[in-house]
Amino acid sequence: MSATNLKAKGIKLRNGEKKTRDLVAIRINDWATPGVSLKEPLGKHNLVKFSVLTHNHGMGGRGKNLSSSFGTKMAVKLDRIEDNQKAVIEIWQAIFNELLPAMVDVDAITAVELFSAHLTGTATKEFEQLGHEVAHDLYVTINKDYNSKGFSSFTDADKVNSELTEDERKTKGLDPTQYLNATATETWFQRNNERMEGRKDQPVADYKFVFPPPKFLPPPAKPRKGQFIKWNNTGINALSPCAWLRIHNHGWEYGPAFFKAIFAAVQQLAFKTTGIHSGQTQIDYLTEDLMMDPNHSLKVFFRLLQAHSEAQPYYPLQPSSPEVGSVFTDERKIQIVWNACYELFKPELTNMNTTRREDFNGSFNACKEQFLLAEMHRNEKLAVEDSKKPTVQPKNSAKEKVAWKNKGTGSEHKSNSNNSQPGNSACKFCNKNGHIAKNCFSNPDSSNYKGSSGKSKGSESNKKRKSGDMLSVEEYRFQREYDKYVQGHNDGFESE
Repeated sequence: MSATNLKAKGIKLRNGEKKTRDLVAIRINDWATPGVSLKEPLGKHNLVKFSVLTHNHGMGGRGKNLSSSFGTKMAVKLDRIEDNQKAVIEIWQAIFNELLPAMVDVDAITAVELFSAHLTGTATKEFEQLGHEVAHDLYVTINKDYNSKGFSSFTDADKVNSELTEDERKTKGLDPTQYLNATATETWFQRNNERMEGRKDQPVADYKFVFPPPKFLPPPAKPRKGQFIKWNNTGINALSPCAWLRIHNHGWEYGPAFFKAIFAAVQQLAFKTTGIHSGQTQIDYLTEDLMMDPNHSLKVFFRLLQAHSEAQPYYPLQPSSPEVGSVFTDERKIQIVWNACYELFKPELTNMNTTRREDFNGSFNACKEQFLLAEMHRNEKLAVEDSKKPTVQPKNSAKEKVAWKNKGTGSEHKSNSNNSQPGNSACKFCNKNGHIAKNCFSNPDSSNYKGSSGKSKGSESNKKRKSGDMLSVEEYRFQREYDKYVQGHNDGFESE
């Protein structure tokens, strides 16, 4: 490949990338500043508004709401899930870092509900399909472990046996089935009692449960044409999987499993093209393929690196690589910074006796300090070099450029006289800079002449000008009046 083609290809590459790696989910420059408002104004139809009830008592509430405070948060809507990794990751980050901490009564189902609230357009249909599939798969587990052989089938005798100690159960002579039921019931009671006690004296609704608990009903089927035709008689209508779990008093027990299945399904759809190896490919790209853009400051580079580190837990897990799905360790961050930035700051780092990654002793803070110090020295050196460069002479003004565009052709443009270049010396006719004599507005022989419509023909003044003799202002005015007088008499003589 020729040098010209290589240069053209280099221009097309994004800043901060040494080369392109196949199936890289998110490039280094794709991240914006975390937590900063959007630069471009978006209409209300692009945003979703969340009203948040907090427990900052006595701040903003009125009447019955004196013990509470209300706030709002804005978020960008998500219009598609498939192959939209960066947007999906940022929505999940907003949910866990901003929305859930600002709410009072939250659980795993709340996270799924918040994610669905961000969706619009195609993403709504994509998530609806995923939600119904996950709910039906979850019901298979619930029906097996909870309805058929689980807690809803236990009797009062199982409850009594669950309250016995281990020795008392052995003394009582329970058969294996009764023993297993008593152990399972004891675990179930401990979990529910813990939830009941934990919600007391908190700004949330109390939790109560009964034994034996009711069975879980099948989840709602995916709405289809004609399925709910008798809703007026039966009252059956479309129901979301989240509402299906909310209705049951023990839906919270399967909330984490429901969230994990939803999260995995959304993750699989978002990384459909890049696949399960996206996390490892992303790490390899950041470690091996990056070269810091000289136009970037290290502050910006470190911010982008931190954004990629915080995004890593949202990548598909890969059993063969334990590093995938976790924030970057200090060693990984040092390796990324060293490979991407060392060549740019090599002279400065060498002067500071830093020539190996091991010189940082595994401390990323030490790495940041050394590189920031190297950047400061490099900027100072570049500033001194710029000050030694010769200053560039200012170009001609816009008026001079316009006048020069109107230049004619002829021998006067071939010489080094004032007619060959505007602005070098004064016009020989009007003694002003910025134009040539041939284009002077005061020259009667010029096409730009602003004087009388009739030009003198063969007057004495023209002869003197052509010969190079200049007239004074008084002589020129007298000569113009005389030429008009002669021209008027000549016109009258010719008309006779």
